[in-house]
Amino acid sequence: MSNHTRHLRRSGNVIVTTLFMLFSLLVITALAVDLGYVQVVATQLQRTADAAAIAGAWRLLDEKGPENLTIDSAAIRSTAGQFAGLNEVLNAPPALATEDTTIGRMSYPFHQSVLTTYDQPSQFNAVKIRVRRTDQQNGPVGLFFARVMGIHSCELEAEATAAFVDNFAGFRSP
Repeated sequence: MSNHTRHLRRSGNVIVTTLFMLFSLLVITALAVDLGYVQVVATQLQRTADAAAIAGAWRLLDEKGPENLTIDSAAIRSTAGQFAGLNEVLNAPPALATEDTTIGRMSYPFHQSVLTTYDQPSQFNAVKIRVRRTDQQNGPVGLFFARVMGIHSCELEAEATAAFVDNFAGFRSP
């Protein structure tokens, strides 16, 4: 076999390798764009949940007051929904379903692992908010390049709990 024949058989290898590497680079770039977009939406959802939970807890604190032993849970849900709507997710204000706002009591608000109770409304000190982008609530997050692989959208949600301490008994020197 002559040198000329070997050279002709190898000349197509560079083109095939270049096309394969270019395709791989485009797939990785598309994946990075979609994952970055999903991360931005997740951050927007978390920001919205945080703001709504803080607003709901503030309203709960106002509702309780020193002389009021009952709370207006509809007003708390309304305030949380209002503040959730002020924080747009994908350029649209998210709506909260009734079950997305939970009002209860955290006996020790400094640890999320402490269970929240829901049986004594006069003792409530916490508001938990869930903001969703699903088929049932606010619509799923549409993807760009993952559609080529058959993945058209993904569902995301974020939760936040805001609580205030109402059971401290005094101070001591360190």
